[in-house]
Amino acid sequence: MNSNAMSDAIYSLAQQILVKHPTLEKVSLIGILRNGYPLALRLARELSRLSGLPAPSVGKLDISL
Repeated sequence: MNSNAMSDAIYSLAQQILVKHPTLEKVSLIGILRNGYPLALRLARELSRLSGLPAPSVGKLDISL
């Protein structure tokens, strides 16, 4: 997936989340470490940009043993 496709996917996910949770009141994002956490951060920024609301909280999960 190239950069443009990733940006489009994040935009689409953000739109879908905002349809179901327009106030972002009960939205939190959890990213699995390594690549999932930066993705969650990008999605949070996109949600904030589209909604004009503060970004939802973002956490990270380390599943390594």
